Amino acid sequence: MPSFVKDALQFSKYHGTGNDFILLDNRTGMVPVDACGALAKDLCRRHFSIGADGIILVEPSTTRDVRFSYFNADGSVGEMCGNGIRCFAKYLHDKKILEKEVIDVETLAGLVVPRVHFNQDVVTSVTVDMGAPILEREKIPVAGKGDNTRIPITVKGESLEFTAVSMGNPHAVFFRDEISVEETMNLGPVVESHPMFPNRVNVEFIRVISPVEIDMLVYERGCGMTLACGTGACASVVAGSLLGHLDKNKEITVHLQGGDLFITYDGSKVLMRGPSVHAFDGVMENYSLQYD
Repeated sequence: MPSFVKDALQFSKYHGTGNDFILLDNRTGMVPVDACGALAKDLCRRHFSIGADGIILVEPSTTRDVRFSYFNADGSVGEMCGNGIRCFAKYLHDKKILEKEVIDVETLAGLVVPRVHFNQDVVTSVTVDMGAPILEREKIPVAGKGDNTRIPITVKGESLEFTAVSMGNPHAVFFRDEISVEETMNLGPVVESHPMFPNRVNVEFIRVISPVEIDMLVYERGCGMTLACGTGACASVVAGSLLGHLDKNKEITVHLQGGDLFITYDGSKVLMRGPSVHAFDGVMENYSLQYD
């Protein structure tokens, strides 16, 4: 069994609206590709390790300024992460890896373009051009034929409907008159692994406050219930626009447990604006990990 050994594993901890990440500079290939999933599972264990919703690696790109690699807390690969990409952009500036205001980032979901905003030379927030949402069921992917809106599903004997959107990763968005943590924890894991979703799915429960404001709770694929999800906020605004609940071409305030995100959908592309916070830097001494 191979092992990954470092005398001093340096890392940084960031969060975006409470969605927290461990960031590693992997431009030299310090972490082997085969070890990344196991490393995420080990480092993200709350109470026993650093603890996080996922790990983000800075890697070189042959086509863009830099490459974003993301692994969920359960070790699975994430194509994209909205809160994570904002933390990634701030990390690049904080560590003087790349100090451009507008950054072309290679991800598994394609090109993503964050723009950093400064307050006294410190990056405090980031606006991300998330590109066009994917609305075709087979590309999201969701089993079955037909439209991506108001898809019926039975969960724990309850008949529900959702709208499916991909922001590079799949989302099932449920609009409810009322939402609760209890319902999210009860239904979220069942929907996440439902047979309708070949690659599993992120699950959002939404309460519409007005055409420009929503409440959101999220059960993330590979993480469980989290305080926020950037791509989930984007997918929810797209879904709300498609259903006529939310205005196009206006900035929608999305209230999450960890804070607010601001999403604009013009019918073709999505912009996300939100905070990025550096929590701390650290070193794990004499670190050793065996992996398959």
